[in-house]
Amino acid sequence: MRRWSGSLVVLGMAFASSVAITFGLVVLVVQDRGTSSDAWSEPPAPTIAVEAIPPATGGSLSVSGDRDATFSLDHDSYDVGIEPDFERGFARVEFGRFGLEGVQGAIAFITDPLVVEQIDFDGLAFYPDPDDCTITPGELNQAIGVASARLQCASLTDLRDAGTISLDGAVALPADLLGMRGDVPPSGGRVEIGDRILEFSDGRMLVQNALTEETERQPLFLYGDDETSSLGFERDPETADLFFTYLVIDEELFDIADDVCLVTAEDLGPVNPMTTAQQLAIRCNELDLGELGVVALDATLVIDLIVPPDLLARR
Repeated sequence: MRRWSGSLVVLGMAFASSVAITFGLVVLVVQDRGTSSDAWSEPPAPTIAVEAIPPATGGSLSVSGDRDATFSLDHDSYDVGIEPDFERGFARVEFGRFGLEGVQGAIAFITDPLVVEQIDFDGLAFYPDPDDCTITPGELNQAIGVASARLQCASLTDLRDAGTISLDGAVALPADLLGMRGDVPPSGGRVEIGDRILEFSDGRMLVQNALTEETERQPLFLYGDDETSSLGFERDPETADLFFTYLVIDEELFDIADDVCLVTAEDLGPVNPMTTAQQLAIRCNELDLGELGVVALDATLVIDLIVPPDLLARR
């Protein structure tokens, strides 16, 4: 065992990619848009309506005021990365912006809560206040983790006072941003270790394009609610098998050998185009935690496994 704050070896490769990564998800969001370079230049616009199950992310908005047009959105982007605490050796998954883009402009959303942060349209730029736009959830396509919503923005004035417009229409967003998971349970859970109970209300794990030096597997981790505990895993990039590799309790790190615990994962369904909820079962018969004793561990968690587009083929 060792003090976690004094050793960052386990997450060394993870922290190497700690800056936020922006992913273009045109191919990811709608698999039938094609995977060739032509799919980027001339993608067919998805049909988006509030009352209909969306086939992809996108949008179709009516523009009124100083512009009279239809605002079509058929590309998207996700900003997600790792926010490290180097001093204590912890890290958590952080989401930035989600964007919809089209030939005429783009709309950027931020989460927690979900609001419109920025709109660019036909040479105009808008930075709405949180209550300037309303987003009303519509229908869920649980098969791909996308949901429709009505987006309304009234009387937005350009940053340079070059025009005022209103927007009204349908967008299709990652379902979890709208709080829509269908019958997929919320992520998180608890782990009982002896007389200790570790709570994990944030069950997101980000698969990174980085490998540990010793095992050549992808490092993953869950960050405890008490901010002193963590579960560490590694993922085989070829088989997607998971290994429980370390446990942190009160900032004290315990390494776990591959043959001590068994980890199984069952897919529960997508919650957005690059995130699949999984039921994770961890079984350890004899876990040696030094002064805390030898304990058995039998825990089940729901995780949201985030797989970037360039790694999807290996999932």
